Amino acid sequence: VARTGGRLLAAAFYDASFDKGVEYFRRAVAAEPGNLVIHFQFALALASYDLDAGRATVARELAAAANGTPASAYESAIKQRANILAGLLAKGQDEELLALVRKYQGYP
Repeated sequence: VARTGGRLLAAAFYDASFDKGVEYFRRAVAAEPGNLVIHFQFALALASYDLDAGRATVARELAAAANGTPASAYESAIKQRANILAGLLAKGQDEELLALVRKYQGYP
């Protein structure tokens, strides 16, 4: 919300902010550290907001998703996607990574 609508609109209409979003993701990770989807979605959100500022956290969350044990077929697919993104991040292929982030977020 903060990235798309701007900070003022996000705060005014939804009481949303970047810091609140990060805090909610951290709470979700703490509540279910083995959930690959939470790690993956956290990485997508941070990468799409500001990859340079969040690079270390994006790498950590992608590693957690890529190295975790899937509990479902969906998590197996997420694990594969996390491995692809982690490889692109490690190689410094930011444009390719961000294009896939957008695709994985559902943008055309």
